[in-house]
Amino acid sequence: MFGDRHTALWRIFADQPHPALGGGLLCLLELPHRIVNESRIDPILNQLNQKEMVPEDLPPHFGAWCRGNLENNPAYVAFFPNVMHFIGGIAINASNWALHRAAWADTALASFGVNP
Repeated sequence: MFGDRHTALWRIFADQPHPALGGGLLCLLELPHRIVNESRIDPILNQLNQKEMVPEDLPPHFGAWCRGNLENNPAYVAFFPNVMHFIGGIAINASNWALHRAAWADTALASFGVNP
């Protein structure tokens, strides 16, 4: 990670097969936000997932918001199976979508009272 401690972490793995879909790209966007109240974590993640479904100009929704590696931080997990490999630049597109998703989620989380 570069930058200050409020930097999102974006990782792409090509060696983590999906149990039903086989090989592909596993993408993980972890935000630095900490939700300190345990009872708020899952409702906030559900709100983020619901907001992903609103017909706005958002990145394509190929995943879900869930608990990150810190257990109290939001993370967006997506999987692009190898059958999508024919789409040129899928990893670059997923990375651009992650950049926009992180900015969008930062604003959404701030509206919920959650800051990095």
